[in-house]
Formats: sequence, C-alpha cells, structure tokens
Amino acid sequence: MVYDRKNIILGNLSRISREQTHLIERREAHIGELADFLCDEAGEDEIFFRDRGFREAYRKLVSDAGCVCSGYAAETGKESTEKTGRALSAYMRASLCRRLTDGLDIRGVQAAGTYFDEISTLEDDTVSYMRSSYADEAFARFSEYMTDPKAIYGYDFSEVCDNVYYERSEYCILPIENTTDGRLAGFRRLMMKYGLKTVMLTRVEDPQETGATVFALLKRCITVPSHGEKKFLEIRVTAHDIQALLCAADGCGMKLSAITAVPDSPDGYDLVFTVSEEGICGFLSYLLLEYDDITVTGFAGMI
Repeated sequence: MVYDRKNIILGNLSRISREQTHLIERREAHIGELADFLCDEAGEDEIFFRDRGFREAYRKLVSDAGCVCSGYAAETGKESTEKTGRALSAYMRASLCRRLTDGLDIRGVQAAGTYFDEISTLEDDTVSYMRSSYADEAFARFSEYMTDPKAIYGYDFSEVCDNVYYERSEYCILPIENTTDGRLAGFRRLMMKYGLKTVMLTRVEDPQETGATVFALLKRCITVPSHGEKKFLEIRVTAHDIQALLCAADGCGMKLSAITAVPDSPDGYDLVFTVSEEGICGFLSYLLLEYDDITVTGFAGMI
C-alpha cells in the first residue's frame, strides 16, 4: 500500500469541512429555536424593541448563548480571542434577530416598526430647499416620485431645515456630498441638529461633467424606500466595537459601502451600508435590541 501523504491530508480537510458545515447547520437550527422562544415571550401584541422588558429578555438570552461562542474562542488559544468571541457572538445575534423578525412577521407583528413611526402630520408633498440650478434639478427628480409636489424656497439652509422641523414642509433638500470636498460636514451637522433622515438620494452632474453633487431628500422620520435600484442605510455610532458591528451587518447581508470619522468626535463614525432587502429588518432589529446610542440617519434609494 502506497502512503500518499498529500491525499490523506486533503481527505482529512474535506472530512473536517463536512463536519463543520453540519455543525453550523445544527447551530442555526438552535438559533431558530431561540427565536421561536422569544416570539412566544412577545405574544401577538404589537411589540416595540425599545420596550425595557423585551430588551432585557433578549439580552439575557443572548448573554447565555454568547457564552458558548466566547468560550469556544477562548479555548482555541489564538491571539485576540476576546475580539473573536465578540465578533462570532455578534454574527449569531444577527442571525437570531433575522429569525426573530421573520417569526414576529408571521404573527403579524412588525418588529422593526419603531424606526418607521411617522412624526410629521402633514399630508402633502411640500419640499423646502434653497434654489440653485443643481437644487432645482434635484427637486425635479424627487418630484417624479411624489403625488402633488410643492416647493417652498428658503433664504438659507437653516431656514430650509426649520421649515421641516416646524412642519411648514414635509421634506427638505440638502447637498450632502460632492466630488471636490467629499462628504459635506456642515450639512451633516444640520441633519443631526434638526433630526432629519435621508429618504432619497440623487447625483446631479455639472454641465461640463467634471464634477457632481449628491442631494438628499430628508424628513423627520425613517421610511422604507420604494424607489432606486440601490438602497443605502446610514448609521452613526460612537465608541463601539466596529468589527463586531460589521460582522453582524454581514450576517444580515448588509455590505459596508463607506465609513467616515465624524468631525469633532474622536470616537464617532458614520457607516453606510448597501441594503439587502431580505436582511434589513433583521439588522434594524439588531440595532434596536443591542444598542442604546446608535442613530439611524438615513434609509434611502439612489434615483
């Protein structure tokens, strides 16, 4: 019998891979059972993930389950085991949140609905913006997706935002990025000051096609975008383990599109994700249940 070292090694690797796949499938099945347990705890009444009782029940459950992942990571003896444990646990928690939202949806409960609560009481499509040829073009594009658009012109950008805040208009338009300066920090600060959320985006090229400006349509609440081939979710985070957050996002099919340090904030970041429609509600639920200080600043389609 000829001893073939290479084939033996390859055979062992193949066997281990099959065993690992089987174990992952078993783990996912048990995560599904945990999600069913939480669904039963929630009942069939409307549930808001910011409710203290439900969040505590969720966090207690994932704390117990997370010990399994952290314990495994510590036993491997690899460096950065603590970070590995958190990231692995984050992936598992993201999977749990996806299954939880699916289970609650079957029960007729919109689990991530907290983000989509309306604030404005206006019933028409009024849009406030500061006039320019570029802004006029952005308004024309956004208007195509409105029933009865009306423009209100502001003298400056603060007045434009005031109009939304005091319900003189439903929406406003701001430039948020251009090819010369990148992200426009001053307008980002206005968005945060007035609590404005991005609901639609458009890129306006200059006449010479040497540059472009991205304009955002904003309002005071997050809405589910129904237009645009690509959809983006933007969040602002402070002093968090970014690796674990990105791992959870990946578990929900969200792909990181951009990460930017927040000016005047040593530990703040804006993260933009390309949205997976299958995983977005699970990821929003994950954010609601896991964090107290993450702000969703936009959920928008690029038209």
